Amino acid sequence: MNNLHNGKLELKDIEKAKEELKDVEEQFLSMKSSIAIWNIDDVLEKAPWHNNLSVDVKNLRDIFMTSDGGNLFIKLYEAMDNAVELEKGIEVESM
Repeated sequence: MNNLHNGKLELKDIEKAKEELKDVEEQFLSMKSSIAIWNIDDVLEKAPWHNNLSVDVKNLRDIFMTSDGGNLFIKLYEAMDNAVELEKGIEVESM
């Protein structure tokens, strides 16, 4: 998934990226949300919501949400599945 960091993921790399995403997701599912790092320059700084998390947040994976409230992992899987179906790569743009 390193190519996705650059904003693009070619069709030929999608299956490997899905495997890597699954590995990350499985690791995050076993970690508490409280270990999330909010500020890389001050790893002890707490996220603004650290005492006000939704009851739906049960692990580290659940913290990664999209701006429309969806789970980032699910959105990435959907994007990868759609790209394979359309036989195209993925390009991520900042909004």
